[in-house]
Amino acid sequence: VDGSAGTASAIAAGALHGCAIRAGSGDVICWGDDYYGQVTAPASVDGGTGTASAIAAGAYHSCAIQAVTGKVVCWGDDANGQARPPSSVDGTAGSASAIAAGYLHSCAIQAVTGHVVCWGLDSYGQATPPAAVDGSSGTAVAIAAGTYHSCAIQAVTGTVVCWGDDYFGQVGSPGSTGGIAGTASAIAAGGDHTLAIRYLPEPSAGLLHAAGVVVLAALTRFRRRARECRVASQRLALVCGQLPGRHRVEVAGGSSEPNAETRRYRVSFSWTTAPRSRAAAARG
Repeated sequence: VDGSAGTASAIAAGALHGCAIRAGSGDVICWGDDYYGQVTAPASVDGGTGTASAIAAGAYHSCAIQAVTGKVVCWGDDANGQARPPSSVDGTAGSASAIAAGYLHSCAIQAVTGHVVCWGLDSYGQATPPAAVDGSSGTAVAIAAGTYHSCAIQAVTGTVVCWGDDYFGQVGSPGSTGGIAGTASAIAAGGDHTLAIRYLPEPSAGLLHAAGVVVLAALTRFRRRARECRVASQRLALVCGQLPGRHRVEVAGGSSEPNAETRRYRVSFSWTTAPRSRAAAARG
């Protein structure tokens, strides 16, 4: 998958291992630490008897969605049941359209119904999806799993819904993606933080329109070094100014929202870097 003998169509990284789906063949290939067997993909997805359409990696386990059947297949550490998908997605009574692997738990979106199903360690409620996405009062179109929390994007509304450990605010999605002042088109969960790509409405005629804005939803080790970005209304571009290090960052794109020039974001998307001038570097 490194280009010398093939490429990849999807990739996932766990604590000490990585997995990818080979482009063309759909075979799952994993590498790295294999202490729990997390690198040894079963025949059902490694090309032996089947291939995969989606891949996810937890701390010490891996999961994939089998191509054609849509059944969830997991391998590796199973001390907390994280590698044992329930019948609702393992092909017995249902299949999956999306998969996510957290530290010691896993989640999937059930095909056809859109219900979120989770299994494994549930010490903080991370494996107990709320009614808003488990089919009781809503369903999901995207799923993500962190260390002790999980998140999903609600179908129809596009609202971000999170559950589990909220010590660092990783479950409290901001208004810009929580449905109060905006929604999301993609979601990702880290160890103790969450990220989403904010969905923006269609632009007004003649205005440059950006694909979305990434919103930081929790404390990270970079927080104290973060800088606010402002929207330059003339170019509708987010300018982050001088960030830590020796680079100036200008974020391509912008927003067509009213009063965009007064809007502030912590982080954004699609950036290019240019070395700072010697004079600017001297000023710090």
